[in-house]
Amino acid sequence: DMIDFITNYAIFTLDEEGYITSWNKGAELIEGWRRSEVLGRHIDFLYPDEDASNGIPKQNLQQARNKGILEEEAYRKKKNGELFLANITIFPIDNEESKHVGYIEVIRDVTERKLAEAKQIDTNILLQQEIERRKKIEADLTLSNEELDAFASAASHDLQEPLRMVVSYLQLIERRYTDKLDQDGIEFLHFAVDGANRMKMLINDLVEYSRIGALGKPFVQTDMMLALRQALSNVGVMINETHAQITYDRLPVLVGEPGELTRLFQNLLVNAMKFRREESPRIHIGVEEKEHEWIFRIEDNGKGIEAKHFHNIFVIFKQLGKRREQVGNGVGLAIAKKIVTRHHGAIWVVSTVGKGSTFYFSIPKPALTQEEAHESYK
Repeated sequence: DMIDFITNYAIFTLDEEGYITSWNKGAELIEGWRRSEVLGRHIDFLYPDEDASNGIPKQNLQQARNKGILEEEAYRKKKNGELFLANITIFPIDNEESKHVGYIEVIRDVTERKLAEAKQIDTNILLQQEIERRKKIEADLTLSNEELDAFASAASHDLQEPLRMVVSYLQLIERRYTDKLDQDGIEFLHFAVDGANRMKMLINDLVEYSRIGALGKPFVQTDMMLALRQALSNVGVMINETHAQITYDRLPVLVGEPGELTRLFQNLLVNAMKFRREESPRIHIGVEEKEHEWIFRIEDNGKGIEAKHFHNIFVIFKQLGKRREQVGNGVGLAIAKKIVTRHHGAIWVVSTVGKGSTFYFSIPKPALTQEEAHESYK
């Protein structure tokens, strides 16, 4: 029989009462029953028990006869009792005298397709949820940046005004009443002025730290040689005061924010000169090209850092020595780390106490071709 060659459809015939009169190979594969096991049986056993008890098989046959065809998706039952979702078509059969003699039923198992569709729907829902989640994060981040910028503006103006007044009056007391204070009083006054000035520095450093990346300046092709030269110009006074000797390699062009990358070099140079030994600072800025990134290094001959402090030095307001022995508030390296992180890179240090330190930072390759990046490096 030709229908036996069709194995992905269950095709069988029924007499006018619904008893099975033929059963193809596809029906054996899909339903699990052999032909010899089903011939002569009523179609009820192929339906879920509840449908069979409610007379659904008979209703379906009657509907197919009345309308000339029945098409539906419904559950059917396999030999092992497992239910599967089926695409079902039932045709009535008439003989040459137009007398109704039975039915042809065609069934296709669509369970896997439906599961795949459901999975796709679930995936689409998850994807949409992820898109919405990211939109919310972006909106929250935009709001946070706006709030942070507002805070920075307030901190740089409103919070510093009372500090300026405190410092001003303390200095006025120092000028007018020093001769009326004993040694302890003069020392206390100096502590108060120093504390107010340190608070002013803290606010300035916090404002600067908060503004890194908050304004969302776009990344552009940045010549790191120009960034370094600008940084050297910015710290020129300190270079002269410390008699620092600074050398550098030819630096590449990459994608970043020029102002922030200039500040990155500036902070690392200041750090190298600030924590110097008795001899003049010797600093070298080098770079190494990797497949996907540039690795920069700033080598110095300074005091060096104990290995246990390698991580702490990048934490904002973290100082390693006694407060009176330190200059600044420990923000410079925290800002450096924030700049590098914003550029999707990493920063770390290798150091030996008494011999010096080498600070490394990585910046991903620019959105140029490898040839363009290599040529810019040359």
